[in-house]
Amino acid sequence: MKVKDLFVAGCQGLSIGLVCSLVFSALFSEVYSPLNPYSIMGVWYGQHLTNVQTMAVCAGLWFLIGCLFSLGTWFFQQEWSLLRMTICHFVAMLIGLFGIGFLAGWYNPNVANALLFVIVFSIIYAIIYWFSLQEMKRVIREVDGQLKHSKDK
Repeated sequence: MKVKDLFVAGCQGLSIGLVCSLVFSALFSEVYSPLNPYSIMGVWYGQHLTNVQTMAVCAGLWFLIGCLFSLGTWFFQQEWSLLRMTICHFVAMLIGLFGIGFLAGWYNPNVANALLFVIVFSIIYAIIYWFSLQEMKRVIREVDGQLKHSKDK
């Protein structure tokens, strides 16, 4: 992977993180905060960092999330079975997002929140996987049709 591609992915993660923080602040607060100020990390940042430093930390974490997802494409470039690629990608993304999510103040570390995080992540992942699988099947049918058509000529 090129550094430029990784940088672009990081910028995409930064942009998405910023938009999400704006939406969540608009929905749940009258004051903008780049993270949940009541989470353990939100409280810690509030006690030890300035608002600008907290924003910089959050921006860096959002950038890392973009890089993580970009690096995750590596699994699908291997000559493995689709199942193995998917499981390895799932585990890597879950572990990466679990750690970054905690630092970003998405949840407080306890068993219930960890379990909820894993369940929500798994559901979202399964939905994306299902749509990707349907698209892959469509492409395969299309290629098969083209091959059959060119064979008949």
